Amino acid sequence: MTYSPLIGVLTAQSRDSAMTRLAADLPSGFRLKHITVQDFTSLVNREHAQHPSLTSRQKLTLWPVNGIIVSQQVSRTEYESLSGPAPSLPLTDETAIARPEQRQQFLESVAVRAEFDALCDGELTANRLMQFHTCYKYQLLAHSQPLYRQSGPLVAGMSDWPSLEAFALAYRSKLMEILSCPATRENHTNVLMHIQGYFRPHLSGQQRQALAALIDNFRRGELPLSAPVAELKRYLSLYPHSWLSSQRYLFPRLPSVAEISLQTEDL
Repeated sequence: MTYSPLIGVLTAQSRDSAMTRLAADLPSGFRLKHITVQDFTSLVNREHAQHPSLTSRQKLTLWPVNGIIVSQQVSRTEYESLSGPAPSLPLTDETAIARPEQRQQFLESVAVRAEFDALCDGELTANRLMQFHTCYKYQLLAHSQPLYRQSGPLVAGMSDWPSLEAFALAYRSKLMEILSCPATRENHTNVLMHIQGYFRPHLSGQQRQALAALIDNFRRGELPLSAPVAELKRYLSLYPHSWLSSQRYLFPRLPSVAEISLQTEDL
């Protein structure tokens, strides 16, 4: 599956310097698309009409972008009126995206949404949807353990939905809800310890202690996330595990997202 995350820059006019500013600082793999307030409002109204004429399939593919950055040109009143209608679409503004943590979280959500949207653009199958959820287990756990646990019954009950498209709509909303929660050092530590457990049978006592100490140093804020992740990936190369190799937490689809995530030191 190939895809290129597309971010809409929401402006009040057809031309805005925000496009130039943001394009200059956009990581590789991401693209920008201008979208007016009128276009956005029209899409929201169409998606949330009182008597929706759209099918679940049409709703899945309605949005032409995978996330929205609101230009400084848009007033605060307009922004506040727009920030609620599309909860399953990553949404931020120019001020927030200038902050490293919020920038990383937004771009991560856009990348995940883009991958899921690409999946929905093709032939939907229960197996593909299940594989997607499985690959994102640890990444979602890093954001919210309680909400991830809620997603389990949702996926388990996939066959109870009237169609896979209807399920996919509900799942996408839950997916974006989880990713809207900031990943914390505590949650990252929990994920790292889960991954560590896969290598215990292969490591000596000294190696296990060293790995546990590395993770604990990250937990205390003495090391960046990149340190324990790099060590876990090194052990994965020595002791291959197909399930771990599929985890987006260790191997995001977009290298730029991985680079941003691993350089985040102050969680």
